[in-house]
Amino acid sequence: MEIELNDLIADLQSLNQSLPDPSLRDAFHKIQSRVEHIADLVRAEPVRRSKVKDMSAEVVDSNPYSRLMALQRMGIVENYERIRNFSIAIVGVGGVGSVAAEMLTRCGIGRLLLYDYDKVELANMNRLFFRPDQAGMTKTDAAVQTLSDINPDVVLESYTLNITTVDGFETFMSSLKNKSFSPDKQGNGVDLVLSCVDNYEARMAVNQACNELSQTWFESGVSEDAVSGHIQLLIPGETACFACAPPLVVASGIDERTLKREGVCAASLPTTMGVIAGLLVQNTLKFLLGFGQVSPYLGYNSLKDFFPTMQMKPNPQCSNAACVKRQGEYILAKPARDAAAKAKLEAEGPSIEEGPLHDDNEWNISVLDDCEPADGTNTKSSDALPEGLTHELPTADEFQNPVTPEAPINDNDDLDELRRQLEAINSYLEENFGAKQEDIILYGQSVGSGPTLDIAARLPQLRAVILHSPILSGLRVMYPVKPKSKAKAVKAKTAAKPKSAAIKPKPAAKSKAPVKPKSKAKACKGCKDIDEDVTGKESCYNSCRRDTLSATKIQS
Repeated sequence: MEIELNDLIADLQSLNQSLPDPSLRDAFHKIQSRVEHIADLVRAEPVRRSKVKDMSAEVVDSNPYSRLMALQRMGIVENYERIRNFSIAIVGVGGVGSVAAEMLTRCGIGRLLLYDYDKVELANMNRLFFRPDQAGMTKTDAAVQTLSDINPDVVLESYTLNITTVDGFETFMSSLKNKSFSPDKQGNGVDLVLSCVDNYEARMAVNQACNELSQTWFESGVSEDAVSGHIQLLIPGETACFACAPPLVVASGIDERTLKREGVCAASLPTTMGVIAGLLVQNTLKFLLGFGQVSPYLGYNSLKDFFPTMQMKPNPQCSNAACVKRQGEYILAKPARDAAAKAKLEAEGPSIEEGPLHDDNEWNISVLDDCEPADGTNTKSSDALPEGLTHELPTADEFQNPVTPEAPINDNDDLDELRRQLEAINSYLEENFGAKQEDIILYGQSVGSGPTLDIAARLPQLRAVILHSPILSGLRVMYPVKPKSKAKAVKAKTAAKPKSAAIKPKPAAKSKAPVKPKSKAKACKGCKDIDEDVTGKESCYNSCRRDTLSATKIQS
């Protein structure tokens, strides 16, 4: 466009100079100024990218389809480029329809047919698609303007009409049957119809047209409170049509458009619209490209993030005559479908029948380990990285269960080392005290800093030696409790016998001057503690490790 305008300006300048009559040059100046103004407007518009002839999987910044073709490289889709051969009709370019049209355009759909009769308003700015400068334009024209800028490879057809009128319905039917985009296509001219309207009357019109043409279509909608919605796949004859299970509440005796104008259906959340549009386009791609599982009905409740699913069979007593006719055709074609499915299975080759994992019970139930696959084969971990990539940090399993190299165990070496240690202890004890290891009783598990030892009573001096000995370092000494004498034990038994029933009152005790008991025990200079061993000899057992005892007498 810009090049053509520049050529036109050059032609006008040359023509202006060649005019013999100067009076005509003023008119040429006006025309030339207008053309230059148009050229400036064209230069101010964003430059559209050129059309791409073939989809390429080359990963470069200039390739608009590289991320889409990656689905084919990853094995999700067998041939993504087939999307250019499909035609989609979208009825209703509103909150759901406009977003669905944008998603399909970005996916590279071949042809889009847009139907709507309304105009863009500022109240529509929450629909995620339209711009404020498009207010006053018809929704179809505004959609074509935006979508052509996004992807010029898509063929866009706009129909500004109301399909609920007689003329609008006829135009809608003829456009669905038009095969100019793909003359070799079997059936109708479109592959799928997406109903994104907001009233019962328009849904019934789409249902009637698709039943008459045996056209598969998706129905979608959002609730009046804008917090829930749904999508539904309708295949004439195979699934329930919209008339087989009509909604519970419909407008009666009034125009539904007046309800929307008066604010009854005015609630609209862009988040809910975006979720429903995403679910609609996702199932559309699965249906066209043949991957995944298409949902026959999928609901959405945003208050609980709940996605209910169901499948509705057709109603044999449906009020729509075209629906009943398609049901009969579907039943008659069942033998042919079964034969085609059987032939397809035979062409693919014999499949290995999986028998029961266990024959021990009538239910053939088997309990498997979570770590082992059901078929017994080694499956590749989901955490495995492609070739050339490694984890910078250890995984959670490696961190919790670190792999440490196990040293080779040699029983002979351990026994020899233990034997040498015992011989060293025995030789030390025998040299210093004439005792051997048999004089030390080992009680078992370690207590505190080392195993507990009970020292025999005939070796009182060994206690201090253990504290100073480098060989016995780390051992903790446990001191035995001094046993009571036999006299005290007999006295305790006699005191425990019951006395006679007659209890005599005790005489009042006479007050005596307090007597200071004396003790021959001596205190340690370092810790000021006193103790007495089982032999009655004075000694200090504390960690101060002092042997010298003071002669200071301690009063109790």
